[in-house]
Amino acid sequence: MNHVKFITSLILCMAFSACGNKSTEEPSPQVNDYGMPLNIPSNTITYKSINSDTIQLNNRNAFGNATIVSNSYSASKGYGTIKFNKAVSGIDSEAFKNQTNLITMVLPSSVKKIGNDAFAKCSQINSLHLADGIDSIGDNAFNSCSSLASVTIPKSVKYIGNNAFEKCNKLNKVNITDIAAWCNIDFINYKSNPLHIAGLLYIGDILAENITIPSTVTEIKKYTFYSTQNISSLTIENGTTRIGEDTFYGCEGLISVSLPSTLKVIEDFAFAYCSNLKTINVPNSVTSLGIGVFHSCTSMTEATIGNAATSISRLSFYNCSNLHSVTIGNSVTSIGERAFYNCQALKEITLPQSLSSIDSHAFFQCISLTSIEVPDAVTIIADNAFNRCISFTSVTLGSSLSQIQRAAFTYCYNLKEVHCKATIPPTIDATTFDYDTRRSCTLYVPKGYYYPYKEAMSWCVFYKIIERHF
Repeated sequence: MNHVKFITSLILCMAFSACGNKSTEEPSPQVNDYGMPLNIPSNTITYKSINSDTIQLNNRNAFGNATIVSNSYSASKGYGTIKFNKAVSGIDSEAFKNQTNLITMVLPSSVKKIGNDAFAKCSQINSLHLADGIDSIGDNAFNSCSSLASVTIPKSVKYIGNNAFEKCNKLNKVNITDIAAWCNIDFINYKSNPLHIAGLLYIGDILAENITIPSTVTEIKKYTFYSTQNISSLTIENGTTRIGEDTFYGCEGLISVSLPSTLKVIEDFAFAYCSNLKTINVPNSVTSLGIGVFHSCTSMTEATIGNAATSISRLSFYNCSNLHSVTIGNSVTSIGERAFYNCQALKEITLPQSLSSIDSHAFFQCISLTSIEVPDAVTIIADNAFNRCISFTSVTLGSSLSQIQRAAFTYCYNLKEVHCKATIPPTIDATTFDYDTRRSCTLYVPKGYYYPYKEAMSWCVFYKIIERHF
């Protein structure tokens, strides 16, 4: 038996065809790494097996409407051939599942669909040619193809199902031919995307480090670049209006991002765990920021939220531990739960006058903040909102404030002054401020309202209350 060089790659690539004027010389036939022709008739599938023998088919009716005419292996050619009575339009569910002696296969350009589990557990398969034209890859299609090291996705693909490349543990390269087409694929979840295993994206077989999303892309769909490690800079041209959920989740090499002025929506966790992203400027066009959009961007130092956003959702900047400067647009009305949780380097932040609510743990453990001024429109400060802001020396509370919930300012050991502009003392409890804080710091209240505060539950514990004009 001829020795075969095993190349651990799964290639889903475009079939080549002659075009333009005919030359005097016949072009060399396109072949794969095993010398198998890539331009094959639409009623033919070719393959190579470990034992140079025919493969046993799980389901002879798993090829669309085509019927198998013959299945033979040619020792002289070095590969097997399956012939059909008509063009093969699809590879249906489990068609080649558990073919552990299958090394490679060439499918005709007529194939549009790879079904569920079609090549699952083909543990030796390392190369598969599929012409551009395929539009869907089903659930578990290549699950447990443990010899795969690379995969090229043709631009015609529109859908990849759940766990399509799961347990392909040697996969370390995902190659695409068209970035705009890649951005348009519907991934069922992050496990649909082979990048979550491979981590490295190539465009035309060149490692993609600086990516530009063209203006023709109106939406970057969810999970598109999930866990891609090699992208360092990202530019999205004007034209894109939406960035989907988890789109750039875990892109640890990403340093810089330029967002377009056409952008309207950034969905949940879109840039979460981009641990080397330095700054972000959310343009004035963005009206909606999802949950955890910049969660754990631990190298981020500066962030600007444009004037169209109405809320900073929960977990938005959670654990951005080096974030020291934030500019918030003048349309934001709410700051969500744990939005700036553990932003330990945050030294100052100006809350917009449009703000009306501050949710639970919003600024928990922002240990570098020295002061905060809560706008007049805020009515409730939720529990633990500023808990463990240990560098606080001064707090100003707005005139409409009606309630400060439990532990909102607990462990603010260095608090010296509390300025409360409300004429009716907001409701607080015994844990809103530490007992020692209330005994040591000065409470400033509106002129003429000393007694309402001195007689109010828990406010009365403040040892020093002084009236002032606000």
